[in-house]
Amino acid sequence: EIRTLNIRIADVEGGDLSASDAVGLRDRRLMALEKLAELVDIRVKEQPNSTVVVYLGGDFLVFGGISQEVEVVFDSDRGLTIANIHFAVTDSPINPAAGELRGLLDTRDDVMAGFLDSLDDFSRTLGFEFNKLYSGGQGLSGFQEMTSEFAVDDVDEPLDQVGLEFTPVNGSFQIMVRSKETGQTNTTDILVDLNGLGDDMTLNEPDSDSLVAALNAIDGITATVTSDRRLTIRSDSPDSEFAFGDDTSGLLAALGLNTFFTGTSARNIGVNAQLEADPAKFAASRGGIGADTENAVDLAVFLDRPIESQNNASLAVLYDSLISENTQAAAISRAVADGARAFEQTLRGQKVATSGVSLDEEAIRLMAFQRSYQASARYIAVLNELFGILVNL
Repeated sequence: EIRTLNIRIADVEGGDLSASDAVGLRDRRLMALEKLAELVDIRVKEQPNSTVVVYLGGDFLVFGGISQEVEVVFDSDRGLTIANIHFAVTDSPINPAAGELRGLLDTRDDVMAGFLDSLDDFSRTLGFEFNKLYSGGQGLSGFQEMTSEFAVDDVDEPLDQVGLEFTPVNGSFQIMVRSKETGQTNTTDILVDLNGLGDDMTLNEPDSDSLVAALNAIDGITATVTSDRRLTIRSDSPDSEFAFGDDTSGLLAALGLNTFFTGTSARNIGVNAQLEADPAKFAASRGGIGADTENAVDLAVFLDRPIESQNNASLAVLYDSLISENTQAAAISRAVADGARAFEQTLRGQKVATSGVSLDEEAIRLMAFQRSYQASARYIAVLNELFGILVNL
């Protein structure tokens, strides 16, 4: 619209007509510029030919009779599709410093993104800490086969340096192999050496105390690494089943073995599909397969359980903190917006006081013009009368 009005104003004011003939067009252009200024921060410079150049940062939006097109470009952020506005010719993003568009971008990229990051942190803490407690338990039945949810970057590197979403620590866990026929259970402690001294445990480094080697040393199960670097554990016989217990290293939760929650963020957190398919696998016991419900009792009060990695704050405290932070931020933003709105109204009032039309002043001027016209008309009438007298003489 500004480009079109530029052309029309230049045509009108560039001819023999006076510049005042384009006042209406100029008013329409001013209104269009004000609407554009509400969206982005622009700089306007009028040219000698009566057109204007509209700048946005170092680029121009309108230059005389030329306007630069913009387009929407879609991208991905935190797993979500987002839209940005780019200049169509250069494909460079529009990054205004003020205006409605700046407000929308700040809301999306700072306010909402900050909330999503906080929600992701909360979900990660919920999933990992709950899984750490859960994975040391046993269900009413054991497993015949299990593959870890998470893959490692390198099977030959220490398990706390292989790019896992959650980092295990020095500790141990138990493997229980139970005979379905006799009901006898053999329990083996697996030492997870991650103290940084000597050779730390890897997933499957040859000729070392790797996790696969430690598991394969247990009668009744076989451990292998898949082509995508995940750990698979299988029972050697249909008559035997295995379970896990007493994990102090967090390795089971870090690899995604015998876990309740899957995923690593608020976007993809979910319940383990193997558990959904067979609820008898729920790790309610701590003393063996189907032995008791001690683990379920601890899981039931997990909401108020102190979490060491969160400075002993409970999940309930973390949730309340998440809500209060966002509530407070919303209240502050609302107060800032109200203040900015009041300031804007003040500026608009000053503008109207300077450039607006006062009906009282215009009425007084109209009366003054009317009196001047009457006086001039009377003066001309007297002169005409005198001239007539002179002619008659």
